[in-house]
Amino acid sequence: MSAEPYAKAALTWVKMGADIVGGCCEIGPEHIACIRQALDLGQNT
Repeated sequence: MSAEPYAKAALTWVKMGADIVGGCCEIGPEHIACIRQALDLGQNT
């Protein structure tokens, strides 16, 4: 899965109450950076 769809899924998890979001196999720094950027832009509200 590419970074943007993963970030979108992660934001859904945050909206559902997740306090910690990360990744494992095939999830790299670009994915985490994309999640961080989305959170910083306030897209988690």
